[in-house]
Amino acid sequence: MTLSAIFVFLTMASALTTLNAQEAAPSNTADSNNKLSIRTLCVGYQKEIRAVDLSNGKKERISIPMYDDAFSPPFSHSGALPIHISIPGAEKPFHSIKSIPNRSNLLILFVSSAKKSGKPYTVITLDDSDKDFRYGTRRMFNFCKSHIALRFGKKAISLPSGTGPKNVVIKESQVGEKRFAIEFYQKEKNKWKRFSATRWTLNPQKRSVIFFYTNPRTGRPTYRSVAEYYVNPALVQNKFEQNNKAAEDAGISKENIGKEEGPVAKPADENKNKTIPKAQPPT
Repeated sequence: MTLSAIFVFLTMASALTTLNAQEAAPSNTADSNNKLSIRTLCVGYQKEIRAVDLSNGKKERISIPMYDDAFSPPFSHSGALPIHISIPGAEKPFHSIKSIPNRSNLLILFVSSAKKSGKPYTVITLDDSDKDFRYGTRRMFNFCKSHIALRFGKKAISLPSGTGPKNVVIKESQVGEKRFAIEFYQKEKNKWKRFSATRWTLNPQKRSVIFFYTNPRTGRPTYRSVAEYYVNPALVQNKFEQNNKAAEDAGISKENIGKEEGPVAKPADENKNKTIPKAQPPT
């Protein structure tokens, strides 16, 4: 299939893609016995707001951080919906979660809001379970106002403005090798224009969230990826036990394992100035 034929097909399929995304909206409701494991991820910080408070009508609040280059650690939450999200110290919430994708694992995506006063972030709730967000999956969002498309091998993927989440699994049979070339296109005045090209790698032990957004300095689309790698708990525990045994055989007590003599140098703040421009979702 030629490049022009591929993108003609994508244009015709864009309306169907948007409809399917609407049908996939979460609808389940939690009850008082519901227990959630919640993680967060931020797409561009709004001012200095890098944490939020969660509550469900009670006075107690749970403060959770938002990272823009990694998923947060999981936090436990129990109780009925809605879950209220507030700026730390603020009396009123700026968002309330009234439905969830499932009853166990929830990922809350915070997208920096460029327009709405009193609402620093647009909130998107996602199914964070291994069943929905499998390793080997790329979960994509298009926050650009223009239509984006990806081309690799003989296949192309359509991402109309506002698309997300769109789970994409690329197979070796589609690209012919584990490290493959991929091209990115933007639709301008009914014509497709390539704005970037790179190489991606197939890794069944990795899953990632990919955000396409417009760089305000150049006006051109760009993207950023946040990845997570599978960790086998059994292997980690086995390695931990092996290290403990080796230390005991060497006459080192468990209390001294990992301790340093003298102060440990504080690492540089690798997250400093790593934010991206505001990525207000198109309406």
